[in-house]
Amino acid sequence: MLLLKLGSIAIVPVIYSVVLGEDAFFDRMRVQGELSKMLFLTFYVTVLFFHIL
Repeated sequence: MLLLKLGSIAIVPVIYSVVLGEDAFFDRMRVQGELSKMLFLTFYVTVLFFHIL
């Protein structure tokens, strides 16, 4: 079950990159690296929290 959750977490950045386009996605990750990490972490924690509930 945990492995399934981790797998779904790994897919999220791929979806983001497809939606934004590869170049736009990687530019944003470079420019806002730390901010993006924080946003992704917050999103993951929220998703996991609601999955646990």
